[in-house]
Amino acid sequence: MSTPHLESNGIQQAITLLRTLYEELQRYREEWRRYRDIQVQLLVELRARARNADCQEHNGLMQRFSGTNVPLIPLADLRTGEVIERFPATAEEISALDGNESRRILEALGLPTEGVPLIVMRSMILQLAAGRA
Repeated sequence: MSTPHLESNGIQQAITLLRTLYEELQRYREEWRRYRDIQVQLLVELRARARNADCQEHNGLMQRFSGTNVPLIPLADLRTGEVIERFPATAEEISALDGNESRRILEALGLPTEGVPLIVMRSMILQLAAGRA
């Protein structure tokens, strides 16, 4: 026959075990959520890179056969998968970009911009847009 003290002690142990189990479950749930978010972001980036490869090929072919001032198909932002807002429509527009716009576009393409001269940023954008990178 058990005593009230032993029963109380057993209940306390069970409660402690359940609390520990619950906390571990919460940690695993949060870890799974982070893992899923990373997977979603990687999928967005992968699709954007595939779209950009197609755009680069098209833009490059158009420039080789029709000249350098043909309309460019805009590239996708690797962070969102959406078309980069205000992407230059032609090579001429790329050469007129200011530093802030150049940085914004290169950052959307996952490239560093700190300390990069404006002329180099413009050249990078043109090379990336026309598939010459």
